[in-house]
Formats: sequence, structure tokens, C-alpha cells
Amino acid sequence: MSQEQRIYSFYNIDNKKISEMFRVFDNLAVINHVIPIHSGMSTSNYCITVGQTNYLLKIYSGNSRNIEPILYDYLRKYIQIPTLYYYDDSQKICPYPYSIIEYIHGETLSEYIRRNRCYPREIAFEIGRMLSKIHEKKYPMSGYIDKELQLDNPWKNTREFIVSMLEGKSGSRLSVIIQDKLIEYLEKNVDIINRIDRDFVLCHGDIGYGNILISNENVYFIDFEYAMAESRFRDIGKFFRNKAHDVQQYINTDIYESFANGYGGLPDNWLQLARVADIPVMLGLLNIETAPQDWINDIEHDILVAIS
Repeated sequence: MSQEQRIYSFYNIDNKKISEMFRVFDNLAVINHVIPIHSGMSTSNYCITVGQTNYLLKIYSGNSRNIEPILYDYLRKYIQIPTLYYYDDSQKICPYPYSIIEYIHGETLSEYIRRNRCYPREIAFEIGRMLSKIHEKKYPMSGYIDKELQLDNPWKNTREFIVSMLEGKSGSRLSVIIQDKLIEYLEKNVDIINRIDRDFVLCHGDIGYGNILISNENVYFIDFEYAMAESRFRDIGKFFRNKAHDVQQYINTDIYESFANGYGGLPDNWLQLARVADIPVMLGLLNIETAPQDWINDIEHDILVAIS
């Protein structure tokens, strides 16, 4: 899907306001440079230079559940992530919560693959290993999590989620053929759906290639504001969702195998489970008012791949 289409509008902020925000973190901070980073779909990000140090200023959308600082604190013991230095949700200076985070000098996984024209197996292995570390925390069911990483507001299982989406706006945007095929798949593959919902773990929630950074061949995970309790296959499905051709061409059997080896303990049909588990997430994107036609086309294609 197009990465230029945003879910929430970019929040433009002037240098004076940015200086105020930073002085709460460091009252001696003098801003030298401000560079907006327009990639991403939800948050508004800026590279801020203070002296010789670069920081990431991250301004959250109005719908943020504000759990990311807790995730950064918890996950730094297990995987490689940037340091979150400061978080403010007081709305005294900025109308939205914001964080000041270590700026990683690197590139997204997509950029890395495009530049190198390859997808090293070692990178896929490390991503699988790191994702398995996140997934070690267990939950009794799926749902949102609170600031103590406890389950908060459980939600529907996979089948119920898909059916409810098809009965609403998401379904109205899909072709009747896709809807019928999906309902038929749910009826004939109860074992697949039940396997997806068998156990639940802490999930990143948005583990796309834009939220994985490569710096000096080291892998970093970023952006945890959508973390949740879910099936592990939900995260894996999002990670392996179909990419643009210039990236997808390098995702082959070796990459699947390296990821699975890094993750460890996946069933033989893990990729099928992951693709089906990703369907509710894709349908959720069709609830967005601004969802463009190319999103709908891509989602229909990916649903057919998942259930074929």
C-alpha cells in the first residue's frame, strides 16, 4: 500500500514551540536544526539537533493510547531499541503527547533492501529472534493493554472480528466475490482460525518494514504505540504482508526459513496462519475514511493470497 497516504494529518509546529518542548527535558537545550520527517502514517516526527546531538521528536496522534513509554522501558531488556529520554502527555505546551527519543542514524528495512539490492538472511534471522522476545510475554486473551502491560478491554476472536468487519464499512468496500470467498474460507477452515486464536502474546502491533531500522548492520525496532495482546501470527502476518515489487522480489524461501529459525518454535504452516491472521488488520484499514482505492486493491489481492 502507498506509504504517502496518512491516517492522521502531519502536525506542523514552529521552532519556538519545539524549543519550549525541549526545555522541559533540558532547560539548557538550544535548538540548532529542525528537520520534519514526513514518512509514517500516524505520528508527526522531527529530527532535532541540539549541539552535536540529534534527537527524534515524536508527536502522537489524538487517538494514541500513550503506552509507548512503558513498552520502551520494558523491551529495552530484551531487544535493541532506541532510548526514550522523555515523555510528556500534560498538553501544557503541545496539544498532543510527545516523546524525545534517541535518533538512530540508519535506514528503514525497506530502504536498506532497496539500496543493497538484497535481503541478508542474517537480518531476517535477527528480526525473527527479536520478535520472539517480544512475544514471550503471555496473555489469556486478545485485547488492548494498559500502562501496567495488563490486559484491558478484551475483544473479539478472529472469526468474529472478520465477520463484523464484513458487515460494516470494510465489507462495503470489498467486492462481493472477495466477501463470499472469505466467508466460505471461514466456514471450511475452522481449524486454521482456531489455531490462530489458541494463545496470545504481547505484540508490536505495527511491525512493518518502516518500523525496523538498520544501523551499521544492527537491527532496531521502533514505534510501539499500537502494542497489544494478540496472536503471535498477527505480528508475523503484518511483517510478511506483500511489499512493493522492488522489495518483495528479495523475499524468498531463504528469508522465510531464516526468519523462522531466528524465531524458533513455529509450526510448519506458520506462514499460512500468519497471512490469515493479518486479514482482520487489513480489514481494519478499510474503516478509515481516507482509505484510497489502491489500498483496497492491495488488500483484496492479499486476502486472496491468504485464503487460496
